[in-house]
Amino acid sequence: MAYTPHVPVKPEKIVGVAANLVEPKLTLAKLVTREGYGKFAGVEGDTLTYRVPGILPYRRMNFRDSRDTPIKFDIYKEGKTTLTWGGYIYNGTRLTDEQAQFDLNGWAGLLAPQSEAVAAGINQAACDLITSAPYEVTIAGIGSDATHSVKKAFNEARKVLNRFGIPQTGRIAIVGTDVEQVMLDDDKLTLAQYVGDVRAGTALAEAIIGRLSGFTIVVDNTIDAGEVYFMVATGFVQLLGAPLVPQSNPFGAGINVDGLALRWLRDYDMDFRTDRSLIDAWEGHNFVKDRFLPKHVLATDDPHTPFDPNSLNEFFVRGIKGTLDGAVTDSVYPTGAAKADLIAATEISAADPRRWGHAA
Repeated sequence: MAYTPHVPVKPEKIVGVAANLVEPKLTLAKLVTREGYGKFAGVEGDTLTYRVPGILPYRRMNFRDSRDTPIKFDIYKEGKTTLTWGGYIYNGTRLTDEQAQFDLNGWAGLLAPQSEAVAAGINQAACDLITSAPYEVTIAGIGSDATHSVKKAFNEARKVLNRFGIPQTGRIAIVGTDVEQVMLDDDKLTLAQYVGDVRAGTALAEAIIGRLSGFTIVVDNTIDAGEVYFMVATGFVQLLGAPLVPQSNPFGAGINVDGLALRWLRDYDMDFRTDRSLIDAWEGHNFVKDRFLPKHVLATDDPHTPFDPNSLNEFFVRGIKGTLDGAVTDSVYPTGAAKADLIAATEISAADPRRWGHAA
């Protein structure tokens, strides 16, 4: 009798399916800057550094100015955001012989739930990152009356980000479900149709409801229902990595799909006659701060004015928080001597009569 060899499914193929199952579940995790472990392989310890571009002042000099004093050669210094692996996001489960053969058709019935659990963890980590950032501006009382409509809140966020010098391309507004409802119930609000490169059929594509004031609007139910976050993806960095597959493990593989790295391990526990499965990933995240030049330095006419890059304070300005709750007067803008550079460079302060809640 001829021998027919077994045709086992290679673990790399199964992990590829798992990654494809996870990726469409991601919404917030696809709205931040995602980096894979491979970019940082070989670094010392578990702390990584993400480079932030520096800033330099421009200088002017008139014809026939005195040449008694040399011009100033400025020092360029980049900033950095430190990223530390926060740990594992994982799901492990067991499958008995009976379940594998009679109930779930092997791991085909459990791979999707396991992948979805890991996806939920990755997405929640991105949510925690976005919602816990130290926002310098909070727009409160959105939709409290006709004067402070959702549209005007979007216009205010646009103005503030413009003053912060944030690029107008790639701006996103993540809205909670209550904010979405207020927007949909507003007969006077017209959303522009979104046209982008998000793949059809993904959870993110389904969550996009349009554009307003230069923001692509994404609905998410993991943030507070009454909140909205105006942001750009470069304001947040999330690291994802697949741990190595131990050589002693009989069945396992790792894969990286679109920045999403996973590891899948399987073995058989003879003591309890169960097949065990583990899907996991490393995850770490942080927000990105920027340095601001005081306006008197940025626009100086004196080519000899000294400039010390170490004297600049760092602020998180790549995002703005908004909320339906509270009164308009609960809005927050930069104040205080510690934020003098930020206020001077942007002219955004509580005393600014053009801010949210005051007449233009």
